[in-house]
Amino acid sequence: YKVNLGPLYELPDHDKSDLRIFSLPEFRLPRLRDTHRDVDYASLQKSTISFFLPRAGQVTLDIRNSQDKKVWSVSLNGIAGINEFRWDLVVRKQESNLPYFFRYDQFIEAGDYKLILNMGKQNTWQAFTVMNHDED
Repeated sequence: YKVNLGPLYELPDHDKSDLRIFSLPEFRLPRLRDTHRDVDYASLQKSTISFFLPRAGQVTLDIRNSQDKKVWSVSLNGIAGINEFRWDLVVRKQESNLPYFFRYDQFIEAGDYKLILNMGKQNTWQAFTVMNHDED
């Protein structure tokens, strides 16, 4: 088990009465296999989203693209203090009983996005970029 210590280093500079998204990690899509262009799940790296809440409560993490369209959202019960959510970059899951169906997970596309943290009437956001597996 690994613990992300980054938020602890950023915490002293933070006003404890406000929401905060800590520095976001690199978001890198998994590799695609050559044959069917399906996802190589062995190359999937979940990304940790760390944020601070001044009090416990229901929060929503939204991701919006450059046209401000919501592409993914999750609701969580947060605790007062530092919270972490590990995201697998999947924006939609699909099930099918069809034979030879293998694209169950739809991943976010490479590009520029905005992560929005909502708690009641408070919100904050941070921009980030999703890169393809082989990009530098």
